Amino acid sequence: MKRITTTLMIWFLSMLALWANDYPKSLQLKTYQLKNGLTVYLNEDHSTSSVMGMVVVKGGSKRDPKDATGIAHYFEHIMFKGTDRIGTINYTEEKVYLDSIAQEYDLLGKTEDKKEREKIQLKINQLSIKAAEYAIPNEMDKVLAEMGGTGINAFTSNECIAYHNSFPSSQMEKWLEVYSHRFENPVFRLFQSELETVYEEKNMYADDLGTPFIEALMKEMFPKTPYGEQTIVGSAEHLKNPSLSKMKQYFETYYVPNNMALILTGDFQTEQVIPLIEKKFGRLQSKEIPPHSPIKTTPFEGRHFVKKRLMPIKIGVMGYHTVPKGHKDELALDVCSQILSNYSSTGLLDELVNENKLMMASMEGQYFEELGGHFIIMVPKLIGQSLQKTEKLVQGQLTKLKDGDFDEELLQAVKVSMIKDKEQNIENAKWRAYAIMELFLYNEKWEDVLQYAKEVNSITKEDIVKVANKYFGKDFLAFYSKMGFPKKDKVKKPAFKHLEPKNTEAHSEYAKELSERETTPLPPRFIEEGKDFQKGKLNENTTFYYVNNPINQIFSLRFKFHMGTLENPNVELAASILNNCGTLELPYTEFSKEMQKLGAEFYAFAQDNYLTLHLTGLDKNLAPTLDLMNNLISNPQFREKERIKLIRNQKLEQKWSRKDPYIEGQALQEYAQYKDRSSFLEVRNAKELKKLSIEDMLSMVRKALARNVDLHYVGTVGKKIFEETAQEKLNFITTLTNYDQWHCKKSENYTENMVYFLDDKKAIQSQISILVPSNQNDKKDELDRKAFNSYFSGDMYSLVFQEIREFRSLAYSAWGYFSLPENSSIPGCFIGEMSTQADKTIEALETFTGLIHEMPEKPKRMEIIRKKMKQSINSKRPSFRRISYKVPDWKRKGYTQDPNKSMYPQYDELNFEKVKHFYEKYMHGQPVVITVVGNSKQIDTEKLKQFGKLIKIKKSEIFN
Repeated sequence: MKRITTTLMIWFLSMLALWANDYPKSLQLKTYQLKNGLTVYLNEDHSTSSVMGMVVVKGGSKRDPKDATGIAHYFEHIMFKGTDRIGTINYTEEKVYLDSIAQEYDLLGKTEDKKEREKIQLKINQLSIKAAEYAIPNEMDKVLAEMGGTGINAFTSNECIAYHNSFPSSQMEKWLEVYSHRFENPVFRLFQSELETVYEEKNMYADDLGTPFIEALMKEMFPKTPYGEQTIVGSAEHLKNPSLSKMKQYFETYYVPNNMALILTGDFQTEQVIPLIEKKFGRLQSKEIPPHSPIKTTPFEGRHFVKKRLMPIKIGVMGYHTVPKGHKDELALDVCSQILSNYSSTGLLDELVNENKLMMASMEGQYFEELGGHFIIMVPKLIGQSLQKTEKLVQGQLTKLKDGDFDEELLQAVKVSMIKDKEQNIENAKWRAYAIMELFLYNEKWEDVLQYAKEVNSITKEDIVKVANKYFGKDFLAFYSKMGFPKKDKVKKPAFKHLEPKNTEAHSEYAKELSERETTPLPPRFIEEGKDFQKGKLNENTTFYYVNNPINQIFSLRFKFHMGTLENPNVELAASILNNCGTLELPYTEFSKEMQKLGAEFYAFAQDNYLTLHLTGLDKNLAPTLDLMNNLISNPQFREKERIKLIRNQKLEQKWSRKDPYIEGQALQEYAQYKDRSSFLEVRNAKELKKLSIEDMLSMVRKALARNVDLHYVGTVGKKIFEETAQEKLNFITTLTNYDQWHCKKSENYTENMVYFLDDKKAIQSQISILVPSNQNDKKDELDRKAFNSYFSGDMYSLVFQEIREFRSLAYSAWGYFSLPENSSIPGCFIGEMSTQADKTIEALETFTGLIHEMPEKPKRMEIIRKKMKQSINSKRPSFRRISYKVPDWKRKGYTQDPNKSMYPQYDELNFEKVKHFYEKYMHGQPVVITVVGNSKQIDTEKLKQFGKLIKIKKSEIFN
């Protein structure tokens, strides 16, 4: 036994040595500061085809004034409204009204009398309508889109605000110009409409089942601190009394270069970029940042018990105060979490779940700049188990951790998994930017990231026991939520007249000047066989795609078997079974442990036309990993213990789905589109699963795994070695049967307008979908379809986004797209979605359907659409992990190469007539089918009849 243990230790250490000191150039980082204090991070990576640019501001919701929470988030929205030069036709005249609006909002915040508040709000509305006459809506987005910018967005967290998007490197000078200028003099224009949009965002989170629970938990975990008391969106009361002067003060305090960072990762030349950054960002003026008092929380004394009713199921949390980000014990605590619960389900808490002793148990850590906590989330069995009993079981496993009662094998396997996950998190340039962001926020060094493996390897079992006993003791929060729903913190619709900007097609002088600057566009990087991927066959029923991994030694391999849910709905169940399967020799838990020892992870999922098995691991262990997968695929074994767990999980999912307004909305949409072919009706419920024997279930799995398969491998072993290894190890491929039919689900045929309504009296917002089933599908219209989607509903300057959100504030999210199925015999269909406050439902539908019935014509927008479609080819290019997934799609659509290659010359010929022709051919005059999940007490259902024949639906009709 000792010899075996020693051999295993040597083997583990040899695997961990993979990450010793061999870092590619793409992981090198240059860090420096400008004279004004701006921190700059430059990560040059030519393995990607675009640049991810990000500007980060330290601050976030924890720096919001206590009497004005939500300001940091509010201001993030306003930063897209432009500056004194972007987004206006005449800032001098506009400013008169904007200054008056700011004064009135300050007065509103000081006024308590209801009638006086209404007078002030009316005056604000009148001033806002006048100010809107000077605004050019969404010009910031248009400017960035014209450069080929994609993923234009921002976010606010507890610690920061970040603005980011991807763009082609040929646009570097313009991007740096715009991103530096937007922080010089941002203007609070169109504030009224954005205010209502944030109201909708607040209401959206109130309807989300998890958000109220998490907010209540954090308040108990970190009382009397911004982390516990101040939510990112802000309180409803503060949202009703916004202060532009406080917002301006926030900007002037924290949006200063010595409190900001610029991050660039991707395809650029560092030495060429440095002088441009100095020129553009060097003009920002530094300023002293006021000190803040350290944030401390009240320690727990013993078991601090709190009971609420917040969720549709019983759920408990044990919360422990631990350490802030960057603390010396952080990494050991991370290892503790993984020993308790991990992706491979081999942890101490996972044991309880695998043995069906409770529904769920896992540990998660949360690190802030000044505080930290670790949470054990636990869900008891739906029937017959209390939270108290569940907590007792969890405490037993926690005691094992503190006593060191766990295998050394588990510790070493967890280390391998952690290192692999870290490597994968930083292999993609876009996600690498987020890792770099943390360096700035928490005063860390990139060397610490690169030395992560070394640090993880140094942690011993003694370290784990010491840290576990130090932090997971008798002082903790026991937070119980029994079944019930909290009172929702709703923000009501204000009685404002909508803004009607008159300059939607105008361009500021700044935008014109920027557009006229000549740039040398980079040639588009098309996906090419032989260069980006290689293709081969293991036999007539097994095709493989090979892509080289330029970053690390981690492989990914997808097995895509040619049977999907459209052919056989049981494939969804087959995927769930596979995620709980073992082999003849190894039950599920043992199989997971063996995979984890090899540094491998596996999961299955169902798609319309595939059952996909996704495998990641270490190239060094490719052969033994494929051995394990071959055993699983050749002879999967599903045991009674796992069958019980599967049925139990299905019960939980059913219970959750019927309480979640968003899922209800998706189910109603599918019912309207497909009726009894909806995936929500085809999925087997828990009662049906109980009637199936293990052999019944395994027969479904075997049936799908017997089909021909596509293998998508990304790694470093070389095409020939992969081919030889796969031929040797994957014996199951010799028994596969060929099947090449592609399935598409056809929408219901409607001859009149219809409205399906599901009453949910607990919902604040209405979940709305709009379907326009067409009767045509012509592949020659593919390019026109892409242009139409961009114009109508695909971008921030599209008709849907502007009319629904920007001008009328009817929804936080409003979008849509027209799709043409691969099978040309299946007609195309438009699907649009939005969520809006219940009392805005009728107005929101009038606006959206109005665009569908008579599409507004704004031909000047085509210039932006043309430029974006050409420039964004590189910035939209998939990462190396996903590049081969595109290739089979081309074949099905009739392309022999990257379709961008044939479309690229046609972009210059795109004009508005093509968009208009597509609309008239596919949408104009077609029946419109609407689905609404909402509160009938807030919606005039009689008015819904103006949109079509009204049919009231029950939950039992859309869920199985």
